[in-house]
Amino acid sequence: MSERFQSPYPMLYVQYHLQGGARRFATIAVGYVLVCVLALLGYRRAAALDSWRTVALHALRTLAYAQGVICVLVGSNMVYRALFRDHQSRMSESHRLSPMSDISVVLGYMFGGPLQAMMLFGINLAVGTLLASIAMAPVKTFLGGNALLLSCAMTVWSLAIFWGVGHNKPVSPVGPLIGLLFAGKM
Repeated sequence: MSERFQSPYPMLYVQYHLQGGARRFATIAVGYVLVCVLALLGYRRAAALDSWRTVALHALRTLAYAQGVICVLVGSNMVYRALFRDHQSRMSESHRLSPMSDISVVLGYMFGGPLQAMMLFGINLAVGTLLASIAMAPVKTFLGGNALLLSCAMTVWSLAIFWGVGHNKPVSPVGPLIGLLFAGKM
């Protein structure tokens, strides 16, 4: 018997409001953009650089690392926190009894849990595209790399959901990810 697809909108809506709603998202977005601008201006002044092209090249490298941390570590931790919050409040049992399909619950966790991380990813994408054009770097390469990064991050998010769904307490994927990172450097 096949399960028909239902919209994950109810889960997305709930996760959006549990994370603070429009006011908190706007505050985080404005604060993050201000931090980015101040970091660029501070780096230009501290390094005594005259060329914005050089500043943009250095900032692109830093932005690539920030994108990785935001997508993989922060995003997977946000998925874990959503699962853990539902486990503690016994909301996961309500999901099992609700008429939502399993696919819509998983998609709701996958895209609703890391909403703030996805917002920061989008801001970094816009800032990085602007910086790549200032640095005269290939924008297509920057966008392609970010698409690959988001794809890999979504794989980690789905692993976090796999580890977190069930009768047991969810497991945070951040520890194993950091362990893999250090094991890969050896």
